[in-house]
Amino acid sequence: MISTPPRRLEEDEGALTLASGTELALILEDSEGEQLRISWERPARWESRSPDPPGADRRRALPAGTYRIRGVRLIDRSRKNETWHLSASGRQLGELDVEAGETLPFEFDPTIHMAAHLRRGKQVAVSITTASGAGLSIYKDWRRIPLGYRLTSADGEVRRRGPLHYG
Repeated sequence: MISTPPRRLEEDEGALTLASGTELALILEDSEGEQLRISWERPARWESRSPDPPGADRRRALPAGTYRIRGVRLIDRSRKNETWHLSASGRQLGELDVEAGETLPFEFDPTIHMAAHLRRGKQVAVSITTASGAGLSIYKDWRRIPLGYRLTSADGEVRRRGPLHYG
């Protein structure tokens, strides 16, 4: 796991950086199929809402190369002492090209896409994905939350409702 800034970049390394205040972890896969975890998560002992002290170096060094993003966890601790996070995985998360000596800013689009389909008139199927189509789970205080659903007729009459358990 890479979770601290480098003292200096080695000749064959590049770096990823993240916007200040963002708490996130990545699972990357290199061209040989090896996985690497990169983290900007706040240590348990850190009392601030931000994962790093003000003005901290947010770079994370890794060997230059092309990486597939296999997993992303975005954490938000900004609400009423609650911790929310989005966890996305799948082949649709994209790629990163890390060049030696360069720092690449990383951004994650936290947009949630939901689509519902009625199967055979009885079963509701819902997909919850990122903007790129990767599977997504939503957690509150480290537990996956059920999402509420309501199935209505064309005239607005509620036919079914309840919690949707997924993942």
